[in-house]
Amino acid sequence: MQIKKCALILFLIVAASNVIAQTKAQKVEQLLSQYFSYGQFNGTVLVAEHDKVILKRGWGYANFEWMIPNTADTKFRIGSITKTFTDMLVFQQIEKGKLRLDGHISDYLPDYPKQQGEQVTIHQLMTHTSGLPDYDVMDIDYSHSYPHEKILAMFDSLALEFTPGTKFKYTNSGSFVLGVILEKITGKTYEQLLKENILQPMALKNTGYDHSDYVLEKRATGYKVFIPQPLQDQYIDVSVPYAAYGMYSTCEDLYQWSRALDGNQLISKNSMKQYLEPLFNNWACDWVIKKNPYGEATDSTVMIIRGGSNGSFIGFVARIVNDKNSIVLLDNTGSSIEEIIAKIVAILYNKPYQPPRQSLQIAFAKLIREHGMAAATEKVKKLKQDTAKYYLRGSEFFKMSYTYRFALNDLESAIAVLELLRDFYPGNFDPNSAESTIKTQVNVYGALADTYLQIGQKEKAIEYFKKAVELNPKDSRATEALKKLEAK
Repeated sequence: MQIKKCALILFLIVAASNVIAQTKAQKVEQLLSQYFSYGQFNGTVLVAEHDKVILKRGWGYANFEWMIPNTADTKFRIGSITKTFTDMLVFQQIEKGKLRLDGHISDYLPDYPKQQGEQVTIHQLMTHTSGLPDYDVMDIDYSHSYPHEKILAMFDSLALEFTPGTKFKYTNSGSFVLGVILEKITGKTYEQLLKENILQPMALKNTGYDHSDYVLEKRATGYKVFIPQPLQDQYIDVSVPYAAYGMYSTCEDLYQWSRALDGNQLISKNSMKQYLEPLFNNWACDWVIKKNPYGEATDSTVMIIRGGSNGSFIGFVARIVNDKNSIVLLDNTGSSIEEIIAKIVAILYNKPYQPPRQSLQIAFAKLIREHGMAAATEKVKKLKQDTAKYYLRGSEFFKMSYTYRFALNDLESAIAVLELLRDFYPGNFDPNSAESTIKTQVNVYGALADTYLQIGQKEKAIEYFKKAVELNPKDSRATEALKKLEAK
């Protein structure tokens, strides 16, 4: 009789555990479905609790034209999550004695500009403390194929932005240089190293180096959805993202990759400790390690997290090592998925969270499709008042204006969006406030000035450059542009 009681108790405990897991899975599924219905998620998700997958599925389409659905094995570009693989390859070569953490660029690339190469270490390249300028300051056509040497040569005329090792500034350039160094010291391509040293040993069969022109089974297409009618992403040649953000993967494979953070499957325990040791801003070697950034102030749960983007592809991996919990989200429409991660973490730990709100910008795009720009502008101003239902994020409206301006060459629509944004943020520039600067480095008035100048309205351009300088006297770009215009 006692044995039967014990068996019954054990059964009830197991059953209760399964019910809890199912409940959490259902909550996450409902959450993602709500985001999908708002047009704020289109991709795949995998959630594992105590290393048991409780949810794995897709929402929306991998291909809009043929309405091919996203599934758990859909392949997405993973952007800068690539860097975590690159850094792992570096540590493997360190263990083989071919690299040193304190070795300098010039030790391995003798032709690299010595003024920089003799100052910057391998470790600084991995931890974004090198001072190297990023791609965005160089004249690069992302649709063009470049030899590695040509991009490296672009650094010749660019000074370091700060003394290496003294500051943190995120840059893609460090990983690009590391990729070239890995190829130089091994005599193999980055893609070969990736396959032989990580993908094959870990059986990551749906992960690889993304050749955009190759036929790849179950590959998702990227879409810009910041305007009424979605646009396909522009072509990006893999020679540019390279070892910085040139890979693809699935949520299943990235879950296995997150599990590798628990042990020493690929490198020794000591190397893994260095790989995950945070320095500035909680950044280790391309992983962010910190107390749960999504929980309450007293929450001591430690998370290892990494996001990445490439065009309209957005990816995010989170691992809570102590509890063996993992979350992987992949999206092919540029959604703001970090907020979703926060709510999934709350669900896993039975914490309260705010229900999703709708994007005012996405609502605006829908209104334009249904009513035209003028009517949509008036309607969205009214929607903005309902802060319980809608949120305003300036960066989303900026993306919309840039899509009109650069992808569609529709300058009138770009100006209409920027003028709406101007009305939403009327002269409240504060260099210490991220939201007042529209969460970008570009002032809305400067963007308006640029666009008016593009259509030949010089007086309007001068008016808005003046406003930009008035609100932010340190805006050197606007100051210089204004001087040139007024001198003509």
